[in-house]
Amino acid sequence: MQKYRLKNITCASCASKIENELSQIPGAKNVSVNFAASVLKIDYNNTEEIRRIVQKVEPGSDIEAIESSIVMQKLLLHSLKDLLN
Repeated sequence: MQKYRLKNITCASCASKIENELSQIPGAKNVSVNFAASVLKIDYNNTEEIRRIVQKVEPGSDIEAIESSIVMQKLLLHSLKDLLN
């Protein structure tokens, strides 16, 4: 399951359209867009295709992988702990 932060999604209708479009990708499963939380969840590993579809539905929007942010935070925390020891 991939999680993405949705950026610049302006309405719930657009979020619904994004969810519907992404659900049409062959091989994509468990597509869920939460407009209020600005989060997209999907079982599909082609970030660039996902981005292309999101931007087609809502020009000016973008996605950011949430896991990558968390991984980077954990790496930074680990590095800081090493520096302090």
